[in-house]
Amino acid sequence: MSKTQLNVLFKKIQKDDKKEVLEFHVQGDELPHSQQLVSMAGSIVYLDVETSKVGEINAEFKSIQRYSKKTTLKFNVKGDSEDKMNKLYPRMLAEVFLFFWKLRKCP
Repeated sequence: MSKTQLNVLFKKIQKDDKKEVLEFHVQGDELPHSQQLVSMAGSIVYLDVETSKVGEINAEFKSIQRYSKKTTLKFNVKGDSEDKMNKLYPRMLAEVFLFFWKLRKCP
């Protein structure tokens, strides 16, 4: 599967019961790879935040929401990922390159 690369604003990490929710914003009128992103929503993906030194994170691509000039991407990260999430905190509220690719569809 080919990797999708987006320049995004890493907006927040939110702890929610047994998972972490990662939220990224894409600014502007145009959304690169829009058809591919819509088809990937609801899938299990690997994602990688460039320059974070965390490596690949296994996550559910929970949703993609389009607002006036902003698109929000949300990913649910479950399991033993606390160490990886702690390494992501310094990259929050920064522009980063996000790479992700589909593993499989969620049941």
